[in-house]
Amino acid sequence: MKRQKVYLLAFFLSIIFLNGCKEEENILQVQFEQEGDPFAIVDSVKYESERMSFSDGDKLFSEYIEKSLSENNFQLASHFKVIQVFQELIRNRSGETLANLERVHKYALEHGTIETIIYSNKALADYHSRYGDITVALNYINAAEELLPQTEDLHYHTMVKGTKAQVLKDANQRPEAYELFVESAELMYELGQWNNYSVIHNSMGLLLLEMDLPEDALEAFTIAHKMNREYGYLRDLFATYNNISLALEALDQYDKAIDTLRVAVELGLEHDHFHGVAQNYYNMGNIYNKIGDFDSALVYFERGLELSNQIGFDFGIMYNSFGKSMALNSLGQYQESLEHSKLALSYADRFNIETLQSDINQELYRAYYNTGMLAEALDSYIKHAELSKQLNEELRGKELQEIHIRYSVREKEALNQLLLQQVEYQETINANQKLVLALFGIIIILLVSARFVIYRKQNFLKKSLNTIEEQKNNLFVRNQKIEKLNTERQALMGVIVHDLKNPIAIISGFLELIEDEYVSDSNKKYLSHINQANTRMKSLVTSLLDIHELENKEVTKEFTTENLTDSLNSIMLYFNGKAIDKNLSFSCQIENLTVQTNFAYLKRIIENLVSNAIKFSFPGGKVEVFLRVDSANMLHLSVIDEGPGFTEKDLESAFKMLTTLSARPTANEDSDGIGLYTVKLLVNKLEGNIYIENNAEKGATIHCNIPVKVVEEPLKKESLVNV
Repeated sequence: MKRQKVYLLAFFLSIIFLNGCKEEENILQVQFEQEGDPFAIVDSVKYESERMSFSDGDKLFSEYIEKSLSENNFQLASHFKVIQVFQELIRNRSGETLANLERVHKYALEHGTIETIIYSNKALADYHSRYGDITVALNYINAAEELLPQTEDLHYHTMVKGTKAQVLKDANQRPEAYELFVESAELMYELGQWNNYSVIHNSMGLLLLEMDLPEDALEAFTIAHKMNREYGYLRDLFATYNNISLALEALDQYDKAIDTLRVAVELGLEHDHFHGVAQNYYNMGNIYNKIGDFDSALVYFERGLELSNQIGFDFGIMYNSFGKSMALNSLGQYQESLEHSKLALSYADRFNIETLQSDINQELYRAYYNTGMLAEALDSYIKHAELSKQLNEELRGKELQEIHIRYSVREKEALNQLLLQQVEYQETINANQKLVLALFGIIIILLVSARFVIYRKQNFLKKSLNTIEEQKNNLFVRNQKIEKLNTERQALMGVIVHDLKNPIAIISGFLELIEDEYVSDSNKKYLSHINQANTRMKSLVTSLLDIHELENKEVTKEFTTENLTDSLNSIMLYFNGKAIDKNLSFSCQIENLTVQTNFAYLKRIIENLVSNAIKFSFPGGKVEVFLRVDSANMLHLSVIDEGPGFTEKDLESAFKMLTTLSARPTANEDSDGIGLYTVKLLVNKLEGNIYIENNAEKGATIHCNIPVKVVEEPLKKESLVNV
């Protein structure tokens, strides 16, 4: 829910930033007879259009475009056309928007100036980023960036930097986006572009809010608020109040957030920003919904929906319908909730907003279930689960990995810099000492000068070393915080997964009761689907609990001394039977030695790898297992199959938790994406290593190397035993 509100606010704020940098907030009559700043001229017309209906605003821009072209001012005409096109984007006429933008870009390339080409590239980058085509968006904004050296107008420099930061933000490259936002803000400050300075701080705040840094976000929004109030930027002040309310909500300051939104509503109604007011109502409803005041939440969602219908604002209709369905569900009005959920879903499907599609299906599930429409409830639940899994796979662990990577890079850079400076320092000392010895007795003045230079360099190097030491200390503190966050994450995962066991057990019990007492033969297929989903969920929860226990378990206390062939014989017999069932050839060679290791972990490693090899092998193929111990007391395990093998992308993520690989089991067996992660965890616990290689002809081989202690048994002379 928090992510949806940030995305919605980011969309409205980007509409302000999409239209280019602005010099002043003057409300003036455009004078085409005199040359002027195109940004200020276009901005004044845009302000007029925002007080009109969409159709009247569209006519106004068409008149100014025609007038600009009659005066041969293509630069001004192209700016008007781009903003007119983005009015279509607000109304979600995406097809018309792209076609018009591409026409503007083509005409700019054929007849325009460098500035118009930059502007049209930037506009296309804005559009494609908005609709998730990040690669295309980056191509356009990079093309605009390459042209910047050909113009001295710094408006375009700040505009391109800001847009590229927004594209990188949409691409989840948050550190790079933040750095560009900062650079853009510094340039705007130097140029005195206070309006854009406030807009960029709003964008920075939204980025910080996505990174779960609400206090830093609030600070950025406060700077934007100060600029807007000081210079009278009423439109941007309206957006800033929205953003401040989000930060306050994230800090659990709900009363202040609601008061801030009330101010935004009053300001929006006063200046006819109706689409923004519809958004305010949605945000207020969300806060009341969050604190359990569902009646108040329903009131504000209804106001937002009514206003959105009046102005034909599709995004407002979608979000407020969704909000109303949540409130109605919580109030027990399930039938009415169904109507609004279906309406919201029709818009979310049209705009392909997967996060919202997932949440709406969850509300549909609640309503269908409570009205006794179990088949429809099951269908909605499955759609919600599939979308949630897809979204979670994309986002899981990304921020923590990003912090770890950046920390490692910075630490290495700091250490390398320290070493280089130390070498430079020593070389400087040696060079100066040789110079002093060579010149000593020749001229005192040169000696004094040399000593003075050495003193200054030593001072500089000492200061540099102190600075680097401080950076290392800061990196150490950050690393401790990251480790603490990771520990808290693991603890939270354990609690959540453990708490899921009871509901799953209850569901299983009720399913058995329903099957025995209430379900007709015609409906048993639905019950079968529910049973399968519940069984998979139970298996997944059990696996996750097991992983959580393994991550916190000491392995050395459970080492035993056993013979490899005796210990593993029953496992291999079991998998031989599984292979026969699937028409596979199965062979196993194990060195007949007695060793000391954690045999429970070793068996689980073999079970997971052999089970996967059988699952992904085609009937008629073969699976081979080799296990031997070398002279360095290193146990080598190899599991070979003739399945589809691994793609390059699969090899990069094969050992990550809950990863879905491109290959699928060949007989529709279950695969939860946990097996290889568990194997990697167990091998690491035994201080070994694991890797995958594709075979030359077909299939793949997984290798494990684990240190063991060999116990001599003179009576057993065989080298390898076929099991």
